[in-house]
This record gives sequence, structure tokens and C-alpha cells, in this order.
Amino acid sequence: RRVIFGEDVTTGGHVGLTRSIALNPELSARLVATPLVPTTMFAHAAGVALAGGMPIVVLPSAASLVDGLSGLRELARLRATTKYQQGVPALILAPSGAGFGLGGDTAWSGQSLACQLPGLRVHELGSPSRAAQTLR
Repeated sequence: RRVIFGEDVTTGGHVGLTRSIALNPELSARLVATPLVPTTMFAHAAGVALAGGMPIVVLPSAASLVDGLSGLRELARLRATTKYQQGVPALILAPSGAGFGLGGDTAWSGQSLACQLPGLRVHELGSPSRAAQTLR
């Protein structure tokens, strides 16, 4: 049921998150390469979630949340618009902070904007082990 959307997820992603999935012939079909348009990624994720899937959107940095804020807002409020009859589970991974080698964008993060969206839960993970625990 899980599908992963992202700009370069079919080649492993810029932080290598999907590298082992891309190399596995049975799992690689779950990787969907999309253009770096966060609003479109969130719209695809909403469709998959409404169909019963569990989408994961991988953004290059948390700064991309700002570019896709309108789509993220719609994704977050879908459950309310279905009168709480339909769950819309979606996981959005947006790395932030120094160390990713992507310049100034990674130092700034849009979590504070995302936290204000009704229906959205934001978890800030401080280590790779915490991220792995959350994904499991």
C-alpha cells in the first residue's frame, strides 16, 4: 500500500533514503519520480491516500514546504471535508538543517508554517535513528 513520490526517488534520492528500494526489483515499482513541484506531489499523495494507499512524499528540503503550502493545506483538510469518514494518511519527509550540501535552503525550514495547518501533525526528527523508528 505504500508509494513513495519524489523528484529523484528512483535513483536513491539526494540523501540516499530510497537507494535500497530502488535496487530491489520487487519494491522499485513503488517509487514514483515526479517533477519538483510540491503542490503536485501533495495532490498525488491525496489521491493515493483517498484510494486506501499510504503515500510518502520525499522533498529535497523543508524549504519546499513553502512552495507547496496550498497543496499541503488541501491535503491536511481532506479528512474534515469528508466529514471525518475518510482517513487521509500521508507522510511527508522534508530534511532540514546543515549537512545536506544544498546551500542556504536547507538551513531554513517551513515547519512553523506547516504547524499552523488544521489537520496536519508535524514531527521534527533529530536523528537518523529516530527517523527510522518513525518510518517503521
